[in-house]
Amino acid sequence: MLSVSPGGGSRISLTSSPLAIRPTYGTASLPYDPMNSIFNSPSSLAIAPSSLPLLLTTVKNEGGSVTESIFPSPVPVSNSTFDATIQGLFGTDRANAIITSPYYILKPDSSPNSDEFREVFERLVTDGTWRCANRDAARHWVAAGGKVWMGEFRQGATYPDNQVNGGYCEVPGRVCHEVSLGGSLRSIAKGITG
Repeated sequence: MLSVSPGGGSRISLTSSPLAIRPTYGTASLPYDPMNSIFNSPSSLAIAPSSLPLLLTTVKNEGGSVTESIFPSPVPVSNSTFDATIQGLFGTDRANAIITSPYYILKPDSSPNSDEFREVFERLVTDGTWRCANRDAARHWVAAGGKVWMGEFRQGATYPDNQVNGGYCEVPGRVCHEVSLGGSLRSIAKGITG
């Protein structure tokens, strides 16, 4: 572990855990934020959308790892707890839109031992962070003349950070973030190496 103190202030600990890959723009090879260009000015992209088909994928329970990190064990079904959590994460205006949506309602007759609270929260995270973002990017790409294929993995290889004993992602049938990597990257590697 490495600890650093930016500007002499509070310490930030960096571990040997893998960091997310984020494209860096403002460079010679990627002068502009590509998502900004896709959404606002597709003609400014270095490659015409019509010449580059996209494959956008998610997994069934994409938000499962995030859900598990916030709620490591089942939470009793409670609308007041759910509403307070959503308001704390998204602010009042966005929370009201989410809470009144028919897609994210807790069933009042749920078993007290169910994992429904985390399941509904995970669906919200999956939709809000991955599914809707992919669909929006796809709509813009198609509107700019491109082709898009979309998919959802419903099976895959698990990774160590999704293998917490008794954790949310360990439940049979749940397919959490990263499980698509093995098959995707092996296919790409095979295509490159022949």
